[in-house]
Amino acid sequence: MNVKATKQINASFGRLAAVLALILAVSVPSAWARGHKPATQAVQVVGKLSFQGSSAADMVLHQVDGKSYLYIRLAGDEGVMVIDVTHPGKPKTASSLKSSSMGSVKGLAIEKDAALASGGTRDAGPATSDNDRLTVWDISQAGAPRVVQEFPGVKKVIEDARGYIYILDRETLWVVRDKPEQPAGEDNMLQGIFG
Repeated sequence: MNVKATKQINASFGRLAAVLALILAVSVPSAWARGHKPATQAVQVVGKLSFQGSSAADMVLHQVDGKSYLYIRLAGDEGVMVIDVTHPGKPKTASSLKSSSMGSVKGLAIEKDAALASGGTRDAGPATSDNDRLTVWDISQAGAPRVVQEFPGVKKVIEDARGYIYILDRETLWVVRDKPEQPAGEDNMLQGIFG
């Protein structure tokens, strides 16, 4: 054989070896994968809900009649959004908590069927500080919350084991009942709202 023919044969074998290597590289992993299921991820994102321009500051989870709701405190004077997360993959807005005089919400607590939002007022005068207004909401129907009452000048809020919420302002002690037939839990969610 001459040198030219030998070089052509070697080049042909080289190309054939490259093609076979490529075929093996593509077909072996797919054949292997058919016999093996991919591992499932232990942690994954399953849902998402945009606040469309609002900024979230805090949230509290509350369950009512087998449904789960997140009460999301928004920054500034935007109030609180109520998000139904009963189906975590499809969170949806159920309602919102906002009143004309509520102002910015600084703290939020949920006790049974009452949501307590603390913060400043839009019309805060010299007799009130920025953070001494308390708004009590009835959230027994998460889709239709209602303001029970707004309390200016609040100094302290506590709850007893019978389900009564005591609200102390500069001049008055207010007593709010939150379903006394359901005793309060050991951890007092209201403790952080006003001391």
